[in-house]
Amino acid sequence: MKRASTTFASVASLVGVVALSPACDQFEGRFSDENEFSAGGADPYSFPPAYRGTGHVRQTAASGTFTEVGGFVDGEPIGYFQFPFSPSQILTQNYPNVSANAWPEGVIDPLRVSGPGTDFRQSLNNPVPVPSVYNFDPPGNDDPFPPGHRCKAPPNYVHNRFLEGVPLDEQWNVFTFLPDRFTSWPIGSLPTWSYRPVVAEVPVATQNLDCQQVKSERRLLQFADEGKLGVARGEPEKDKRFGVLGKPNGRYLAWALIDPGAAVARVGTRVDVLQGGSITGSGIQKYGWYGQFIVAYIDGGYIPTEPGPNVAGAPTERMRVQKLYYPRSPVYRDGAAPASAAPGNFGQGYDVLQGNRFGDDSSAYSPVCELWSYTLPGSTAIGDLPKDEATILALANSTLEPARVPVPATAFNTPATIVPRYIFCLQAAPRAEEAP
Repeated sequence: MKRASTTFASVASLVGVVALSPACDQFEGRFSDENEFSAGGADPYSFPPAYRGTGHVRQTAASGTFTEVGGFVDGEPIGYFQFPFSPSQILTQNYPNVSANAWPEGVIDPLRVSGPGTDFRQSLNNPVPVPSVYNFDPPGNDDPFPPGHRCKAPPNYVHNRFLEGVPLDEQWNVFTFLPDRFTSWPIGSLPTWSYRPVVAEVPVATQNLDCQQVKSERRLLQFADEGKLGVARGEPEKDKRFGVLGKPNGRYLAWALIDPGAAVARVGTRVDVLQGGSITGSGIQKYGWYGQFIVAYIDGGYIPTEPGPNVAGAPTERMRVQKLYYPRSPVYRDGAAPASAAPGNFGQGYDVLQGNRFGDDSSAYSPVCELWSYTLPGSTAIGDLPKDEATILALANSTLEPARVPVPATAFNTPATIVPRYIFCLQAAPRAEEAP
């Protein structure tokens, strides 16, 4: 495998056992009901491009790389992993405008997380599906992960990450949805999808469980019935093999499912140690289960929410955003000639955000960013750009603009570059913490 060196050997070996995509549970009933074995890595073949990584080859698993974007909050450096909304949810370059026909009552709202349009089990009239995730022993604060695992490891067990693909001293969380659900790759056209890195949390209390004994939702609910796990139950599932599903607690997480074999790099690091890089690419992502398949995800933490408008007679809830600022005026690299300046853009390492998830005051943090641009007089070296919101407001408040809607193309003008109004901006670790 071309990029086997970018991830640790155990994950690379798991991805090598890739089977057909389990996105529609076509494997349900084919595996043993008595013993849930690991079926290997979930096949990312039909994952939307952004969830395969930069440089990926569709036919080759683990061929892409996810690289953290640099930025600043209150003058302090931070990093985030950028993911797009679906072209059916937000205006996107090279795609037609978002159609209101698929939205309940024609009300387009890409930030909606509850209410009409969010049912992840149906594709029709559900443009913003919000699946559940079973999260083991969340502490109930701003961190979705407990300080230690409560499952039972084998006696005197020490995990060998180079020989064992699945550690037996922790229990991975269980997902109910993959990025390739409701995704299509029509011949001669760009792919379409409705996946967002948003999940509704279903807390699971470990009571009497061997680590990694649960690898699917079906087995998890079975163990809950047997008293090995504590799970609040909600509505019955139509498939009677599942019974009554877990009930979300009203909290939402930004967990981006990615190619399980792809490398993940921090700001300023380069993967592939055999090619001169400094990291393996396996220090940031976390791992979970989907129907006995291994999945990987980047954790962006809890998503703050706020009430939305009533739609089709029902209340809605939507994600609260934070602002991301970038210059649209010309910028140039430090030490380069000002004549080399070009218009600034987001995601280039000099973004300014409002919230730091790992700062002293994380209340302004959201893993969803609303893009705003500003203009400075003349050309500016990157090192001289503002690094906090207060300075931007003091220097360029009158120039602030949200994402522009391009003028339609005609015989007399060409279409402008589309800047999305929102992006996902997942802060997965403190900037000072480098991946091993």
